[in-house]
Amino acid sequence: MSARDSAFDVVVRVEASHAYGYDEGFLRKVRRLLRPQGHFLGGERLGVTRNVVTACELDAERRRGVI
Repeated sequence: MSARDSAFDVVVRVEASHAYGYDEGFLRKVRRLLRPQGHFLGGERLGVTRNVVTACELDAERRRGVI
């Protein structure tokens, strides 16, 4: 199932924020999904600490195995 264009007021990126970096494709999708005046919140805006990011990085290989 695919989300409609302009369907969301907010897109939040937390758990995978360490993996994306600056990815134009990802950012284009976020922009497509957001309503006008919508907000894109990355982990840093939500108070995600460096420890959370480090934990996600350390657990990334296990998560890929599960997927």
